[in-house]
Amino acid sequence: MLFVPPIGGRCPAETPERDEIVVKTCLPVAAPNAAQVKGRGDCGSRVVRHLAAAAGAAVLAALVLLPATPAAAATCAGTVDNDFNGDGVRDVASADPQAAVGSAVAAGAITIVYGSTGTVQTLHQDSAGVPGAVEAGDQFGYSLTSYDSNSDGCSDLLVGIPFEDIGTEVDAGTIAVLYGSVSGLTLGSTAAVGYDQSMTAVPGAAEAGDWFGFSVAASETTAGVPFAVVGLPGEDLGTIADAGSAMQWRAGIFTAFDQAASDYPDTDSADASTVMYEANDRYGYSVAADPYHVAIGAPGESIAGAAFTGELAIYSTTLNSSSQPSILWADNQLGSAVSGAAEGNDLMGTSVSMAVYHPSGASSLLAQSLLAVGLPGEDIAENGVGFDSAGRVVVLVVSEAGVVSELREYAQNITDVDDSLADGDQFGQQVMVVNRSPSAYSTAANVLLVVGVPGEDSSAADAGQLQVFPLVGAAGAADVVVRAGTVGLPGSPAKQEFLGLSFSASSSNLYVATPYAGQVVYAVPWANVLSAGTATPTAYAAGTGGVAFGAAIS
Repeated sequence: MLFVPPIGGRCPAETPERDEIVVKTCLPVAAPNAAQVKGRGDCGSRVVRHLAAAAGAAVLAALVLLPATPAAAATCAGTVDNDFNGDGVRDVASADPQAAVGSAVAAGAITIVYGSTGTVQTLHQDSAGVPGAVEAGDQFGYSLTSYDSNSDGCSDLLVGIPFEDIGTEVDAGTIAVLYGSVSGLTLGSTAAVGYDQSMTAVPGAAEAGDWFGFSVAASETTAGVPFAVVGLPGEDLGTIADAGSAMQWRAGIFTAFDQAASDYPDTDSADASTVMYEANDRYGYSVAADPYHVAIGAPGESIAGAAFTGELAIYSTTLNSSSQPSILWADNQLGSAVSGAAEGNDLMGTSVSMAVYHPSGASSLLAQSLLAVGLPGEDIAENGVGFDSAGRVVVLVVSEAGVVSELREYAQNITDVDDSLADGDQFGQQVMVVNRSPSAYSTAANVLLVVGVPGEDSSAADAGQLQVFPLVGAAGAADVVVRAGTVGLPGSPAKQEFLGLSFSASSSNLYVATPYAGQVVYAVPWANVLSAGTATPTAYAAGTGGVAFGAAIS
């Protein structure tokens, strides 16, 4: 079962069967079923999950089981991302946010596989050194990102736990920062820390349904200062329910920012209101960051009276006088920078991803970002036929000063793009911009767009797929479809596999997760994807009782 949290309104607890998918953006009149991934369902909705949720599972393990602690280097190398023990080899973190820990259903667990040894470490909130305590429904690991928070050369893991209850406030949410060391995560001298809005260091107050930690992102500034961004799309602004907010954590200080800021642009010229936040905007549903910019998605934003149209805001990592990221730009499809028309249920900003961009031919490496924005609810017409929730992605170029232009759009009706439009494909439900050589000029081989298409039928209903596009060159010039039976992945597409809801990447591999059919994370060499390589992907699988291993990966 894939639970898709609502954008508009909080839905009651349900227990669908394994083969169901809950798809809603409002309170349902009845428990939806799997067919609703293809349309609006009982409550006029689309799938809106930014990163795959999970179904129940037991404690997890990887395929290669070496029960020793990670081999310790003398010092943290600081040369590779996602390197929790600092030995210069990338590690893999895979979460099952609804893993059962003991008798606590949906408590959540994360499995770390150390790259140089294959050593496995399982972490949950009853693990030594991990903040909090195991409780049913917390969903530890619902969102994940890694970065070197304390600049010691070892990567740290930022964990979102958005459904943690804080006191009597249900689903208020919290985050945990698990520090790396030469011995591994949580095994060094720096104690892990947890933060929530009941603490004086964190702005606001812990309130029911805030979902603090629903989305997370991290980077470091051009000056080498690490920072994290945390979304809390259920935050109420005054009396406005679920308007949403975001926070930056930098140099030990939290600052909040949202659409209520006095300098936030008026993005809806179709009405006379100058209040930019509304109920169910869900600002903070998705977040992204790179050294130059921060991006925040608000897929519930209403534009010109149309609900769930969606919006995007872009900030500079240069702080304003309130120590907040400085707003550079905010807009939607009503504005001139983004193609298309602002329509209800487009859900612009459901997913966002960003990486540095240095266009070839420039006299020097320019301080620019490429920002991909998913609109999985976009309806697209072709040859007079409309396709409901076919989905679309736009990629924007953002200058350091905040000048925004559209590089191009991506959809399955674009010339030479593989596959074709269909109802409910939800192209763009998840997106990722990959820069394999961030210090070099951008080429078709090193700057890539990965798009999740979880509703794609292929040879089985809702099997899903990924599509990989070089970001240099025409959209359909060299795109590659990734599904079971391609690029070295075993088997064939499975019904309701929903491939494309969870993936990650490094400079060497594309990590493809199958949490709803097989529960395996595959490390697929980029050569398999880009140049028809035939290497066998490395596979990491759930242990006994796993149900959604890989629902979030880093």
